[in-house]
Amino acid sequence: MSTRIQYALLALIGLFLLFPLANDYFRLTKPISLQGVQVVSERPSLTWDTWLSGKFQSKFDKWFGQNFGLRGFLIKTSNQIHYSVFRDSMLHGEGIIVGKDDQLLGKQYIESYLQYAPPEDLTASVRALANLQKLLKDREIGFVLLITSSKESIYPEYIPDDFLARKHFEPGANYHNFVSLLNTHKINYVNGRTILEAQKRQQNYPIFPHGGYHWNNLGAYFVTKALLKELDQILGKPLVDIELSNIATDYLPTGSDRDLVDLLNVWVPPDKYLAVHPQIVNLTGFETYSPRLLIEGGSFCYQILDILKQTSKIQDLTYYNYYAYRLNYSDKQNVVPLPLGTIDWEQDVFNRDAIILELNELYITGNPDLLASGFVKDAIIKLEANGQSTKH
Repeated sequence: MSTRIQYALLALIGLFLLFPLANDYFRLTKPISLQGVQVVSERPSLTWDTWLSGKFQSKFDKWFGQNFGLRGFLIKTSNQIHYSVFRDSMLHGEGIIVGKDDQLLGKQYIESYLQYAPPEDLTASVRALANLQKLLKDREIGFVLLITSSKESIYPEYIPDDFLARKHFEPGANYHNFVSLLNTHKINYVNGRTILEAQKRQQNYPIFPHGGYHWNNLGAYFVTKALLKELDQILGKPLVDIELSNIATDYLPTGSDRDLVDLLNVWVPPDKYLAVHPQIVNLTGFETYSPRLLIEGGSFCYQILDILKQTSKIQDLTYYNYYAYRLNYSDKQNVVPLPLGTIDWEQDVFNRDAIILELNELYITGNPDLLASGFVKDAIIKLEANGQSTKH
């Protein structure tokens, strides 16, 4: 190789290495945004003390890693190569798995369904739920536990063989033991898994999207309908009934129907798959009761809340997201942090017709203090401390 060619190659390498810095300073290209949640690092200030202690170097390294020029371009390009060539996700270690039939799956849901961890003794947790249900009943407040399932539980046929080959216990052992204990202790519950397994056999439409974590609106509809029926029986008052008037489809998934696709962060997202759009109507033609409901749970609640808000006569619908944020569904913009010491339990929690506790199979635990992110423990403490109080 001639000296001229060597110099040219060195110059190209130098330009490649220097371009991110030049791009960051002169803004030669527009930043390419990436999907997903990340903790944003602020650019640190350089002082003599922070330099000597090493804090500046550490903070600058984190900041630069998030802000150097071409970061978005390089990440998307690398992700695209891995997906298109190897049918793999660069986010494999962070939770996105490309399953059979190119279905996108969640790693933690696979491991939970296949029961990689030893089954837990769930007796204490179910006893806590039974205690909460009794204490609420004494206050004339209904209680329903809503069990939600992941795509990996309903469509285990999409789980890659290498996950199936790993050592694991009986698939779904925690879930099955949990349901058995719920029946023993006579807990009011709606079992999302059995509902969706039945609909999977009956429907010609998917109930989980090809490229999403969560159920689609069709799956959410079937569970919401069962939830309303359970509330009707517990409260002893007629609630609205909902029904499907039509099911439209297209190949333009949006929102939660493509949340995993978006997290792939590739140039050509694999988003040409069937999206299901059920049209849900309120069929009730007589006077119905408008309950005050509190729902505590996780991300599987959002579509249920939307359906309830759009089709049901709910006097007050409040959502505690992972017991960390409060969302009033009469004003969706009113999302506020939920500092535990500031909750008015009498007005905001115990002034309800019913409390619905959503629990995904992933979060079934033998530690009652961790149930519903600590909501169960705190609610029992408050109810026992105010045992002589009456409902407003």
